[in-house]
Amino acid sequence: FMEGFNSFKDEKKVMKEIVRVLKDEGQILIKENSRSCMAYKVESIKSVIKGDYCKYYNPKELFLKLKDSGFEGSVETVNKKQYIYLGTKIS
Repeated sequence: FMEGFNSFKDEKKVMKEIVRVLKDEGQILIKENSRSCMAYKVESIKSVIKGDYCKYYNPKELFLKLKDSGFEGSVETVNKKQYIYLGTKIS
């Protein structure tokens, strides 16, 4: 997922599908915008006003969400605005 993971309304359904399609030891890569950056907070507010859905996670939140779904991984900060999560599905 490249800057799109934050736009799913039904995250449980998305996570269930990711787990379903990935084989054991399959990998997932997520590049996402950090909600700690003021520019993305403003964009999030604009999205809500327009009626779009958008939720920005901080790296720890995304890490824990994926861990709870059966992934082992790590988060690397790209810059103040973005980070990357790389994880492996464990059986």
